[in-house]
Amino acid sequence: MPVYVATFGYSQYEHPAIRVSDMRWRIRERLRERGGEEWPFGLDDGFPPKPKGMHWNTWKRLKARDEYLESLWRIGVEGFLERAASRSTRRRRD
Repeated sequence: MPVYVATFGYSQYEHPAIRVSDMRWRIRERLRERGGEEWPFGLDDGFPPKPKGMHWNTWKRLKARDEYLESLWRIGVEGFLERAASRSTRRRRD
């Protein structure tokens, strides 16, 4: 199983992209609990197959939620990288 930090509450010091990653891992954990196979891959390696016995509409809803969270994660990471790049540029000028 991939290593990740499960957060039970949200910290004001935790980056929003990390929170979104935790939500995406929880979706995969829910699929595994419903009889699906363990997801040995990362978040960027697709979405787990539908567990036997799970309704298609439930699986589609979870997949859509995961895709939405992925878009939020990408926005958060891009913002983080832009801020990091601007900080490094300012340090070089000084």
